[in-house]
Formats: sequence, structure tokens, C-alpha cells
Amino acid sequence: MKSFFKTKHNYHDANIIGYKWEGDDLVLIIDPVYPSTPSEVRFSGVKSKDKIEQDLSRRDFRRPNQNIYSIEKTGKQEFTVHVSEPIKVICDSIIEV
Repeated sequence: MKSFFKTKHNYHDANIIGYKWEGDDLVLIIDPVYPSTPSEVRFSGVKSKDKIEQDLSRRDFRRPNQNIYSIEKTGKQEFTVHVSEPIKVICDSIIEV
């Protein structure tokens, strides 16, 4: 049975406008649509850093195709950020800042 995961905030229609690494933590920088939407989502203890860096470095964050549909837990330590090309992050936890 699949466990249900829900983020604290609604990211639908928000855009990812960039990212940064803080050690092994991936921080997605968000242009929020709603006043309560955080401006950052942090994935701590990322396990697949090189693979994710390759994926993110080829994306153009100035284009509106980085619009978030949802963030979903798709495995024990895997989260999927649903944008036009989903971003799969294997990490210890997600923190909504």
C-alpha cells in the first residue's frame, strides 16, 4: 500500500527559478504564486547529487516550463518534483522554507 504524502504548502503554478547546493542539500528557489508559498524547498542529505546536478544544469530556469504541478513522495527516500520534465530526488527529508 502506497503511503500518502502531502506538502505543507501548495506549489501548483509556482515556478522554479533556480537552485543551489548547500553541502549535500539541494535548495530549489521558487517564485511563489500564493503569499503562503515558500520561496525555497530544501531536500536534505541528497544521495544522487551528481545525477541531479547534470539534470538541473541543462534546464533553462528563465523559461516558464519549470512550472510545478506538485511535489510527491514516490519512494521511501525519493521525492518527485512534477514539472515539464520531472525531477527525482533521493534524499533524507524535505524541508519547506
